[in-house]
Amino acid sequence: MRDLKIIEELLYSEQYRSIEYLSKLLDVSTRTIRNDLKYLQKLGETNGFSIHQKRKSGFRIEIIDEALFQKYREGCEQCIPYVSTDRIFTIIAYLLMRKEYLTQEMLADNLNVSKSIIKVDMGKVEEHLYNHQIELLKKAHYGQKVECSLLQRVLYLSELYEQGNPYLVSQVDKGLKETAIRKLEKDLIRILKEFHLETNYVELKKLDIFLKISVFLSLHNIGSEKEELIEEEKVYKNAAIMLEASIREHFPTSLSKEMIGCIARYLKQKTKPAGSILLYNQELKEEVEWFLDKVDKKNHTTFNEDEEFKKSLLAHVFLLIDRLHQQISFSNPMVHEISVKYPVVFNICIQFADMLEEKYHVKATRDEIGFIATHFAAHMEKELHQNLNSFERIAIVCSSGGGSAFLIKLKMESVFPSSTIQTFSMLDMEELHQYHPDIIFTICQLDEHFDVPVILIKELLDDEDIRNIKSMFEFGKFYSSTNEKPFGSLFRKDAFYVFDRGTYKELIENMGKDLEKHAYCEKGYAEYVMEREHVLSTVYQNGVAIPHPVEMCGKESMISVGLVQTPMVEEGKDVKLIFMVNLKKGDLKFHQNITRALFDVMQDGEFVEMLRHSETFEDFVRSINQIHLEGGKL
Repeated sequence: MRDLKIIEELLYSEQYRSIEYLSKLLDVSTRTIRNDLKYLQKLGETNGFSIHQKRKSGFRIEIIDEALFQKYREGCEQCIPYVSTDRIFTIIAYLLMRKEYLTQEMLADNLNVSKSIIKVDMGKVEEHLYNHQIELLKKAHYGQKVECSLLQRVLYLSELYEQGNPYLVSQVDKGLKETAIRKLEKDLIRILKEFHLETNYVELKKLDIFLKISVFLSLHNIGSEKEELIEEEKVYKNAAIMLEASIREHFPTSLSKEMIGCIARYLKQKTKPAGSILLYNQELKEEVEWFLDKVDKKNHTTFNEDEEFKKSLLAHVFLLIDRLHQQISFSNPMVHEISVKYPVVFNICIQFADMLEEKYHVKATRDEIGFIATHFAAHMEKELHQNLNSFERIAIVCSSGGGSAFLIKLKMESVFPSSTIQTFSMLDMEELHQYHPDIIFTICQLDEHFDVPVILIKELLDDEDIRNIKSMFEFGKFYSSTNEKPFGSLFRKDAFYVFDRGTYKELIENMGKDLEKHAYCEKGYAEYVMEREHVLSTVYQNGVAIPHPVEMCGKESMISVGLVQTPMVEEGKDVKLIFMVNLKKGDLKFHQNITRALFDVMQDGEFVEMLRHSETFEDFVRSINQIHLEGGKL
């Protein structure tokens, strides 16, 4: 409520506040603020406060009666906000929390706005309700009320509560004792364990909110609509009955049969049976193995050889297909992080989801694709550890084999914890041969030949060097770090753009088509980029975007760059820098290394702004090469 915001600003400010200051703060006209202050000056006479004005300084508040003032503030906090979007969703919450008809006058009084504003808002209210398959019934002289199933009512209120609608959150939290809610949450976890039902943290929070809303509606006798009961599986029905018993124990209410049925249906949507890892059929197994074999041949990976990975993936996909047929999907808060840290894996999983849609007629959401990607990412991490553990005997060659060699050995032990590591000087070549190493790290070129990988390193390794060494083994690239190219070498002047207009999707589509025009990639690259973008936006932290195709088809490995000069928003995020990745088919795994380097870029907001405001291509490359100078080589 704007009145309360003005009072709070005056109350906590140590100085007078001008009308202009309050106008800018609340994003309204100075005339509106003047009218608000006149209203508050009159209101304060009976509510324990007084608004004082000082010429050329502004306004301040004086509390005359603390008890009256606190009572007024508490009343304001229960009022519904003025903000248009908040008001629309608050009207929806208000209607869903009542069974009777409500006139526009009633709504206007509760929102503290005019009837004409309510009349305008009701069009948007009806549209939002329609999108949730809820009908708004209208009756002359009576007003309007919602017509929906009990499950629809609880689901929409749960959604509004999760979004933080201030009116709904205030009403529910004040209507339910916190201690009782905590006990119910503990009982929920206990009951899920007892019935061997599993869920993740996000879905557990959704279950908590669903139960809160169910209890609140029951307390207000809005939980006894007579509707067709859908008989759920015994495990979910019995778990819901036990939750109802817990609710009766902690709250002065009991749930209707209809509400218990709603809880059973929601439990089925948000949980899965524990210990279901062996559940899958032969047809699914063959389809998945066919897909993995195709991926392995194309990308030189070993997914199809990992029986443990396949077992967990098949169990997950078997249950996923069953859930998707029932239009049940889980939320995944990690989907963006998985997308940026494991871009290759995520792209594979988009294609995997396409295969499931073609074969089983189910469409996986981007959140579900993220869950599938965790299985693939786990295999990649396991493969990395296996690569590192395959080197039993490691040799380190330094100028003297003394102090610097010992320091390198300590660093290498963090990368190869299971290996035997021994240091040698440049004069110990005979001893080095007798050691029979599996791999050699050396600070300079060796004159003698060894039938094992020989990797050049710096004499003093920092943490970034160690991460680069790990990346070598992750991607199977054993090359000399002294010959690595700086990050800036991936950029091209004819693929460098400065934008001052257009939408994000228009820009990346044009950038993709331009790469095709300059023959940096095969035809269809831009289409693949848009296909990937359709699944999940590639705009990440601090306005850094990393668009890339779902299928790599580059003729040359490079990165196209777009500097966005004017404000642009994509899915609620500012877009400032566009790094469009274009790699050869053989460089697929290199993508993950590039994204990790860009992940470091996006962590530094000041660095992003510096890059964004580069005046020339040469200026940009000089700045981006700081990644190389600071040790971040690819």
